[in-house]
Amino acid sequence: MTRQDTITAATGPFNEDLNMIRDQLRRFIETEVTAKAEPWEEEGMVPRDVLRRMGDLGVLGMRYDKQYGGAGLDVVSSVVLAEEVGRSTFGGFSATVLVHTDMASPHLENAARRNRRRAGCHRSYRAKRSPPWP
Repeated sequence: MTRQDTITAATGPFNEDLNMIRDQLRRFIETEVTAKAEPWEEEGMVPRDVLRRMGDLGVLGMRYDKQYGGAGLDVVSSVVLAEEVGRSTFGGFSATVLVHTDMASPHLENAARRNRRRAGCHRSYRAKRSPPWP
């Protein structure tokens, strides 16, 4: 077993960057979501500003190419995101975020024309505009 295998076996797939993302998400969700989301659930909506702030943190486009405004991380970063939004226990919030990151954005990433990708991905990852685009 190599040193890296030993480290991976001891820590799993997580590294310092993923732990930093987890900590940042946890703080954001505790202060900006859990403390405020009860009315959102009753109204059946998540304020656009919350998604914009998540986009500003860079968590909506973590898996996507840096050249298109993403962070270029792997799927484990999405697992971290899913775990942390799920900790909020607000299903509407969790569904909104995960539909944006794991249902709508991948279509843009995988199938959109290159010129729309450049224009659209960055806005989607920052929650400035939600897919699908007209």
